[in-house]
Amino acid sequence: MDSLPTTEVSIPYSRVAKLVRQITHDVRNGLSAIDLHAAFISELVTDPEVLEELGKLREMVTSNATMLRELSQAFQPMSLHPIPWPLETLYGELEQRIRARFADEPGIRFLPGSFGPGVEVPVDLEQVIRAFGRVMENAVLFRGDGVELEVSAFVEGAEWVLQLREPKTAFSPEQSPETWGVEPLVSTRPGGYGLGLWLVRQCLLGHQGSLRIRFENGVLCHQLRFPLAG
Repeated sequence: MDSLPTTEVSIPYSRVAKLVRQITHDVRNGLSAIDLHAAFISELVTDPEVLEELGKLREMVTSNATMLRELSQAFQPMSLHPIPWPLETLYGELEQRIRARFADEPGIRFLPGSFGPGVEVPVDLEQVIRAFGRVMENAVLFRGDGVELEVSAFVEGAEWVLQLREPKTAFSPEQSPETWGVEPLVSTRPGGYGLGLWLVRQCLLGHQGSLRIRFENGVLCHQLRFPLAG
């Protein structure tokens, strides 16, 4: 049988996003039904081993539902509500939240902030923490054994810079780091969907800032740059 000719189809990202949101919504509804049925069965049985296995089943269902919810959120239009933050307060809050999120990961060092008195930056705190968390996730996932990640923040010109430095002994990416995240869905892997750095860039664009990624002298450096207030 002759195979059908293949045609490259260009689909707007907005349509892809709508499709993903609908699919994840429908699958999550199905997972919720499975979870409810497992809960119902657990009320009918008394065997400890069966109850234990039902508990594991519900945990797996919850884990997959959470993954789908996070994927759906990644395809939602980003909404920003920036307010002015004193730099010391902002950096302190970010450090506390990032440390808590990566509490099980050794070798993450926060350097003291370097700011002038009374300097503020207008940002949406939750979106900034989410964006920097995505950068940290990539670094933690792909760093070498024993590599220490260094986080710092400082003022450079009219920008507040949030920086992550990661030593790399062997590093030969297929694409220049400067192009990472410029487009979504470029690279995928199990559990990764080519959205992380693109979402970081979208967050920074919404703040009229920028993401700079450089590899120099054996160090991969991410800089999230935000314009200062005024």
